[in-house]
Amino acid sequence: MKLKFLFFITLVPALAFAQIYQKHSVNKDRLSIQLSDGVMNIIPLSNKAIRVQWEKGLKEERQFVLINKLPVPAFKISEAGTKLKLSTGVITVSFDKATGAIDYSDNTGKIFLSEKAGSRKLKPDTVGGQNCFVGE
Repeated sequence: MKLKFLFFITLVPALAFAQIYQKHSVNKDRLSIQLSDGVMNIIPLSNKAIRVQWEKGLKEERQFVLINKLPVPAFKISEAGTKLKLSTGVITVSFDKATGAIDYSDNTGKIFLSEKAGSRKLKPDTVGGQNCFVGE
């Protein structure tokens, strides 16, 4: 009985806050992951930089940070078990289809940044009269 209760307590928060994986597609410049709440794009910018972009019903009208279009670096997509990975040879971003969490590792496989499962939460807001989402 304790095991069932522990499983229930562990599973309910995960289901309540998880962004459920639906499908993914590989494009010439990105890995797009369709989740229940929107689309996560994993975009290699260089061998050492990967952008994670979240689309939740709103598209960026204009990008203020990335104004110059750089050539797309070589990257590989792999899938093993519940993990989807985009690798440039220097850095890898892994997406866990079971938990929705992402982590970043170097070319030796050492994780240097990891997202806690269920921690990605956005709420609707406005900035300068423009609709947007703000992280909680």
